[in-house]
Amino acid sequence: MSQHSLQQPIEDLWERRDSLSSSTKGAAREAVEAALDALDRGEVRVAEKTDADWQVNQWLKKAVLLSFRLTDSVPMACVKALSILIASTERSLRYERLE
Repeated sequence: MSQHSLQQPIEDLWERRDSLSSSTKGAAREAVEAALDALDRGEVRVAEKTDADWQVNQWLKKAVLLSFRLTDSVPMACVKALSILIASTERSLRYERLE
């Protein structure tokens, strides 16, 4: 498999990941966003079947992890609704097992 044009920039960013933050702009942010866009479009995959084995593209895993450094974490407003959904789903599963 040939090397993707974003692989080396992502590998280089990984080596200096401690210097990245949500205020990082320019080529660093663009490389990570381009890798995520390629994943979203299905052009690249984190893991691919090759012959009888699976090939893990570590650079894409690193791009996903780098994206967390480039984005501030914020509380999600839907957490309460999600917990209600999970609780009702668990209840439904319990009822199905009882019948």
